[in-house]
Amino acid sequence: MDLAAAAYVRALPELTSLLANPEPRVRAGVMDAIACCEPIAAESVLRTKA
Repeated sequence: MDLAAAAYVRALPELTSLLANPEPRVRAGVMDAIACCEPIAAESVLRTKA
């Protein structure tokens, strides 16, 4: 979450790679972190992965 909250430019690409993690808790945490990113970009990623 800190990565996304810090407005790191590459936060969203870094986080999306973690959506393929086999652990459900990791994926859930990544989705929460992505939701903290730029709203329009986060919505696009989350809708695509849903």
